[in-house]
Amino acid sequence: MFASNFEGLSRDGQLLIERLETQGNVELKFVQAEALSRAGRDVSRLLEDILTSPENDGETIRIAVNAVSIAARCQLWPIVEAGLGHRFADVRQAALVCLAERSGGPLAPELRNMARDKGHRVRETVLRLLQERPSVDNMDAILQLAADTWESQQAHYEQERYFPIAHGAAQLLCEPPQIDDRYISDIGKVFFDTDDYDVKLMLMRALVRNGSAEARKRVLRVALKTGKPPHHRLAAEALSLEQQCVNAALAAEIPDKQLLVRTAPVALPLTLVVGASADNSRVLAAAQSLAAKQERRALLIPLALAAFARDRASAHEIIELLPARAATALTNTLNGAGKLSQEDLDGLGDVRTLETVKPWLSALMKGAEGS
Repeated sequence: MFASNFEGLSRDGQLLIERLETQGNVELKFVQAEALSRAGRDVSRLLEDILTSPENDGETIRIAVNAVSIAARCQLWPIVEAGLGHRFADVRQAALVCLAERSGGPLAPELRNMARDKGHRVRETVLRLLQERPSVDNMDAILQLAADTWESQQAHYEQERYFPIAHGAAQLLCEPPQIDDRYISDIGKVFFDTDDYDVKLMLMRALVRNGSAEARKRVLRVALKTGKPPHHRLAAEALSLEQQCVNAALAAEIPDKQLLVRTAPVALPLTLVVGASADNSRVLAAAQSLAAKQERRALLIPLALAAFARDRASAHEIIELLPARAATALTNTLNGAGKLSQEDLDGLGDVRTLETVKPWLSALMKGAEGS
């Protein structure tokens, strides 16, 4: 409303507004600043007075935000830059946006540093700007945000944590530019420290999808280690979900023993990686090992399904290692003449293996129906 009222203000009108008694009144100072700035007058002192007001009410915050906008419009950049350190998060956010809009291209270091700001809305804005302006220089800010622990709602006891800013940053790591090897350990630290399991998984997927061969080896190393099962499972799942980035040489580093003795939630995704990415001789060797162990024969089914996508002959060799009922059901499924059911897996493994493979198979079949 002020802009339309003050454009073309007469000289007398300017003098009237300039002489207003505004001592201690930020609202009147804002009126002065808006009117006089539209007339081309220097309003630096007025804006500084507004931004240093000791009041903390909502109206003062709103006026301070608008003062930053006036400073940007008048190209009073030192005032806008000072706004990055203001005590109100809304003012810092406004200053951040104004300075980002000042020029295109990668964010300046002082703007990337706002990833450490105590206000979550400021950090959300930094994340958005990083998404809009990819650059190799963004990595430190992205990692800072990937470690973010802000939640929109406080989690209850044993409820899964969800850190939206961290999740967005982890997704950003999956996109170009490629992750430099010097950041692998930093990403690993966030992976082990964060309590958001979706963020953990996304970080591992980022290393597999957008990292180097060394990064993928490091993820496999986590998957093959013993210790905290959730971390090994998540690393294995990342390799499975990003299997198009796993080559035969890396898949060959998964030994049969891992498929035979690791806990089923880890063995299943590792089996899928072998089936999808290892060469045929390695796949068939793994199949023979699984067929020889009664407790793990159910894993022959995901192994065959993964292999089928690239080599039907190898898949059928795996199927021949299954008992007749399961072999027939799986063959019919692959030929489009039926659908493999959870009951077809009965007797193909121990309880833990079946409790892992059956839900996976059910989700796979439902996904096939919907596609």
